[in-house]
Amino acid sequence: RLNEDVLKELYEILDVQNAQIVNLDVTYSARLKNDDQVLSVLDFLRKVSSGSLRKSKLVYGSTVYWGSPNSKRLARKAYCKAIEFMRQLAKLKKQAAKGEAFASRVIKIMDDPKLIQFMTGLLRLETRFKPVWLTEHNIPLNVFELIKYQHAHPNFLTEIWQLANKPLFEALEGHTMKA
Repeated sequence: RLNEDVLKELYEILDVQNAQIVNLDVTYSARLKNDDQVLSVLDFLRKVSSGSLRKSKLVYGSTVYWGSPNSKRLARKAYCKAIEFMRQLAKLKKQAAKGEAFASRVIKIMDDPKLIQFMTGLLRLETRFKPVWLTEHNIPLNVFELIKYQHAHPNFLTEIWQLANKPLFEALEGHTMKA
């Protein structure tokens, strides 16, 4: 454990007042019946294209990306939370088997049947906002200014997520899917 003197020294070294946002991730979830249904929805979403949105490949069998993850503005994806969660848990178990203490501590939390059950059937829709996009929309990058901005605009995360995903929702208009 770090003692208070080390933490104070670290704080003095850091330029905390000028801390900047590198990426801002906003994620919404949809609860479906099970993971098979999530995968069916992902397969449907994979085929969506319109304007700047291009058809996607399923990555790792459970993630759909629209656009390039290397985009300067936005990175959008949808994924099956349970599959991602179980993949991460398996990786941690391998690390713990090699004696990594951090992995062992995290496993104690993640390997809870209630938590695993909660992840089942969870479709996640995530948008990563990058500094160029945030600046274009007059959203401050300084951490403290962003906190003030959020107090003044309490719904801004919902609003920017909806704005960034408007092309996706427009592309879905008029389409139906049986599940």
